[in-house]
Amino acid sequence: MIMRKMKMQFILPVMAVLMFGACIAVNVNVRAEEKYVKTVKIGRQVKLKADEDDVRYKCNDSTIACVDKNGIVTGKQEGTTTVSVIYDDEVQKKYTINVEKRKRKPENIPVAISEISREDISVYDETTGVTRYQYIVTNNAEYDKVKKIIYYYSLNDNPEEIVTLTAYNLEPEDSIEAFFSDNMPAEYNGSLSALTFIKVAVYSGKAIYIYNAEYDDYFLKWSTPDTEPPEITGLVKGKSYTGDGDIVRVYYSDMKDTYDFSQFVTAYDERDGEIEVEADTSDIKWEKEGTYKLWFIAEDNAGNKAKSWAKVKVYHPKSQEKAADGIIKRITKKGWSKEKKARAIYRYIRGYMSYSSYSPHSQWRDEALRALRYRAGNCYTHYSITRLILLRAGIPSIMIKRYPTPGGRKHYWNLAYINGGWYHFDTTPRSRNANFCLWTDAQLWAYSNDYVFKFRLSYYPERAKKRL
Repeated sequence: MIMRKMKMQFILPVMAVLMFGACIAVNVNVRAEEKYVKTVKIGRQVKLKADEDDVRYKCNDSTIACVDKNGIVTGKQEGTTTVSVIYDDEVQKKYTINVEKRKRKPENIPVAISEISREDISVYDETTGVTRYQYIVTNNAEYDKVKKIIYYYSLNDNPEEIVTLTAYNLEPEDSIEAFFSDNMPAEYNGSLSALTFIKVAVYSGKAIYIYNAEYDDYFLKWSTPDTEPPEITGLVKGKSYTGDGDIVRVYYSDMKDTYDFSQFVTAYDERDGEIEVEADTSDIKWEKEGTYKLWFIAEDNAGNKAKSWAKVKVYHPKSQEKAADGIIKRITKKGWSKEKKARAIYRYIRGYMSYSSYSPHSQWRDEALRALRYRAGNCYTHYSITRLILLRAGIPSIMIKRYPTPGGRKHYWNLAYINGGWYHFDTTPRSRNANFCLWTDAQLWAYSNDYVFKFRLSYYPERAKKRL
């Protein structure tokens, strides 16, 4: 028996769309296209939000990021792609997905269907005159290997006659010749026309990526149980206080019902993406001023729980807080953004306070009271009254100070948390009359690159880079 292989130099268009179209953009009417942006690192995941329950997700380039049926996007390689949220065959939203590099090489990135290419091969038996078909399968993924890939077909449209074609252990950029299962029915004549594609499953890392041709649906599932809890990050544990010992979270007992205690904290799970964080305030004794622990709990879809904590400072309002409330009521309006309120507070303090070299440097709340009485003081006094009014306006604020201090010349100013970032906020007047309201590091150092605004970078939360 003489056999000869004849390689076909193209991929059948219909099969290509069926098998590799899991993340190809669909041609549908856009009812209400809204643009959203999500950023994710390679190997990390982020969850998209949908307005309806029964939606589908489509990604236009799954080599950059892939999305599962629950809207969880996995970053695969650096770049930008788009994910559409589809309801009733109409696009509701379009997410721009920006995938960024990651310092440590990621592990277990799912290989998406569109990262697998398949080349049809015909094998002709001259003795029998029969041509049989098989495939060369290539793993085009950048990171993960394919442990196994299985193509499922029905024979002559009979759902009970299932034919499989399987390939094993494909490293990135590796190709392998895949053969149909040995238990082929006798009536199969080797023709592609006798086979109807049903689905394909790609096993890689801990993930199984499945595309179902009948429903034009695809999703990730997991080949091993999920036993890893989410990771809680942000201003927790050692990051909840500065290198100077200043506590980031300051709460007043009369405002305890208005605070977002989960602020500055996020939770991430390798399989579920971003996880909601719950705050537990049961250890805080609101009737007594002091330092307490605020607990955070995050639970993934498999029931794995993570727990972390942050230091918090509790104060009872006194006369200085009541005076600050009156100022805020006069200079701001209901419905203003935190940024607009912060700018109004800055203007007010610059007009209200004058500079005096004398200040006893007492506890900052007492110093704020002194500022309210005498309307003068040095940089510490300005920092103190600024922090008081910002905190009462619901704007987190901490102290930052000059380092080194040549000749013992100290300087204090504020960091204010606005629009998801920490900004410099220095109300102390300067001879050049600069407006240090919500500045980035770059803006501050552009004003003075000498010792004036030098500080220990690692002592404080990371500052925002975007100018306001």
